Amino acid sequence: MKAINNFTDLTEYFKMYGEPHTNHYYEMHKEFMEKIRVFFKRNIISINEGRHKKDKIKIHLHEINNFDLNASALKLDERAYAVIIRSGVFEIIHNEIGQNFEIFDEITKSYYEDLGETMGLYYMFIYVYLIGHELGHIMRGHHFIIDSSEISESVSIFDINNNKNVHPIYDRYYLELDADLYAVSFLIKFIHELKYKNLIAEHMEDKDNAMYNPIEALIKLAITSIYIIHNLFAKKHSYNSEYPEPHTRTSFMVDHLKRNLGKVIDEKEEFVTQICESQMKNIYELQKEHYLSAFKISSFDEFNKNTFDIMKKHLEFYGKFEEYNFKV
Repeated sequence: MKAINNFTDLTEYFKMYGEPHTNHYYEMHKEFMEKIRVFFKRNIISINEGRHKKDKIKIHLHEINNFDLNASALKLDERAYAVIIRSGVFEIIHNEIGQNFEIFDEITKSYYEDLGETMGLYYMFIYVYLIGHELGHIMRGHHFIIDSSEISESVSIFDINNNKNVHPIYDRYYLELDADLYAVSFLIKFIHELKYKNLIAEHMEDKDNAMYNPIEALIKLAITSIYIIHNLFAKKHSYNSEYPEPHTRTSFMVDHLKRNLGKVIDEKEEFVTQICESQMKNIYELQKEHYLSAFKISSFDEFNKNTFDIMKKHLEFYGKFEEYNFKV
């Protein structure tokens, strides 16, 4: 789709890729989308706090009728953007978890009475990640390294602007890792909110109707959600593409989560690290046992292979962004 005056025409975008989604086939879908929109709006308000009126930005969240496992970040004008989620994401996640319930029951059975409660939180975490990733493309200023805001809707996952005349520091591999890093920060905010609500729930008179999520369960669900979505990506990932390998992204995100989550939720780093690492190992072993992993790796050790080197290279790339002041 051609951009108009370097910006995306949202009406034309909807005509080409799907109109806004309004019919929710599952009540759970409707309920969690409402919660996601509230969380999203709260964070956009937070982003704009302290900014001068002329510097405030608008970021719209849309879910469209499209059955790809995909999302986009669109630049609408100088101060307005849109995050687009496909409605098919819900169906894909629903099928993945529903068909492989024994794995997720094994992971979460000590915390929840039924899989329905677990699935609701998986949806929330996965959508927070998807939206956080697209916000990362926006907030980190990735649109500005491209001469045009032309959107390329290829089969690749999370395609943003794609143009042959790109900025000298353009590197899709590290752009995607950069957006993933922002997504982890978004996930950490979500976990922090859930923990805060848990503290309120502890003091509610009607404790029977309070949904209480132990922090250990939240961390495990967050880790598993990162794994689920990247395992789904791996099923369609082209290893000749410019995108990072799904297992590399998983390792990169989990490493960032375990290093920073404890500082935000006031838990010891050793406690968080132990949960993250044991959960990843547990997930890998269960996936391998049931032949469900789509990752092109042969052992759990390969999850962590070269993560440090990748992190170091990303930080060097991040430094270039700082030099160019690429932020919204």
